[in-house]
Amino acid sequence: MVNANDGSNLTAPGPVGRRPKSRLRSALEAFFTVVGIFAAYLAVDIFASYRMAPPSSHCTLAELAAKLPPPHHLAVIQTPAGTRMIWLGDTPWWDVRSGPPCYVFDDRCCLVEWCGETGEGWPGDQLASAARDAKSLTLPEALRRCEAPLKIEPPAEKK
Repeated sequence: MVNANDGSNLTAPGPVGRRPKSRLRSALEAFFTVVGIFAAYLAVDIFASYRMAPPSSHCTLAELAAKLPPPHHLAVIQTPAGTRMIWLGDTPWWDVRSGPPCYVFDDRCCLVEWCGETGEGWPGDQLASAARDAKSLTLPEALRRCEAPLKIEPPAEKK
């Protein structure tokens, strides 16, 4: 007879007629679960990268505006290479990235470089940082500036 107070028989018997899982089967299930999670992460990353890619390597601001959602931040900054318009995009909540995508336009509003993720040591990270500190433009204001002659000037400071 088993004494209920000594704790020696507190486990319930296993399911009737079922064999316990083998270690190999458990290991394979864990392996395929990890592989599945990794494949899902890659699929999400590829989808996000495709979604944020510009239509061409030298597209204009207007062409990018037609493809992407509105920018999170848009600013004009001065660099040693000249005036640059910086478009900082939005990062979807489901995408794991260090920072938003960044698109750099020259004084003719043509794309000169872009990066799908800022904050990872990309040389344009300094441009993205400077753009965050600069006065923000709306997309319609930026498009109007692109219609003007070749020079785009930084916005005037409000007093």
